[in-house]
Amino acid sequence: MARYRQALPQLDGNTFLCDAGLETDLIFNHGIEIREFAAHTLLEDDLGRQALNDYFRGFLSLASAISAVDAATHSGAAYFMVNCAHPDHFTDVLQDEPWARRIRGIRCNASRQSHAELDACDTLTMAIPWNWRISTCR
Repeated sequence: MARYRQALPQLDGNTFLCDAGLETDLIFNHGIEIREFAAHTLLEDDLGRQALNDYFRGFLSLASAISAVDAATHSGAAYFMVNCAHPDHFTDVLQDEPWARRIRGIRCNASRQSHAELDACDTLTMAIPWNWRISTCR
């Protein structure tokens, strides 16, 4: 077993808050069938798009989401992460504010295309990881 498995944050006895995951939440909590456990298949019809909109509605403001979780848990979360976005899409909202200092991890997409642009694509192009590293290290 990998060494880090003994030091996972959810194993230290403190409160560990996480999202259920888009597909898991929609399938098990809302009874929505998702083909091949792939949320992008919901984009094919109006009901699927509405389910995605409803899921993400609560995550629209990063500042308000972090503040709400901190208020509800008395700042119980050790830190927050930004997931699945290109740095160009969120670096302009990261300010020197208390909520932004609670972000300790970023998992970025390599694509600079917006979700709307990706939705309209017939084919996806290969991302250039070195380009992402250069743009985020400036």
